[in-house]
Amino acid sequence: MAFSEIKAAAVITFFLRQANGTLNDLKLMKLMYFAEREAIRVRNVGIVEDVYFALPRGPVLSATLNLIRDEPAEAGEAESVLRQHVQIDKDWQVTIKDCVEPEAQLSKRELAILQATWDANKDKTKWELVYESHELPEYMDPNGSSHEITFAAILKGLGYEGDALESRLKEWRSYREAV
Repeated sequence: MAFSEIKAAAVITFFLRQANGTLNDLKLMKLMYFAEREAIRVRNVGIVEDVYFALPRGPVLSATLNLIRDEPAEAGEAESVLRQHVQIDKDWQVTIKDCVEPEAQLSKRELAILQATWDANKDKTKWELVYESHELPEYMDPNGSSHEITFAAILKGLGYEGDALESRLKEWRSYREAV
């Protein structure tokens, strides 16, 4: 499966609904990364299937963050699917603009992962989540820059090694080639 912008919008909508309609983009990105990581642990594939990057404030879903932070389309230009559904203000607060129904885009298992991620992190500040994300084994400080966090690095961070790691990687590659 490739990156799904509509699923990214559905995940964002899910978290925004839980937070009464608004979240700081930094906290949202950490929630999304933690949910992706848990989905990889549970089912060997992410929910959004984004590309994961290490930034100075921790891991992010790169394409999702870029789409959120893109300038709104000018008159006559097509808006990205994600920007049709969410907006970000000058204080980096993300809000719902046009609702994507998460239940229509996400499986029950994915929704359960999102709910568990929210329940475990809803009372934490964005800075607490940044600190926790810096403690993840796959995160290496990019020293002011950025670098990709590979799927293999996430699996290693989740404790897979040797034959178990190779088996999960082989399964993941087969899945990606099939879709």
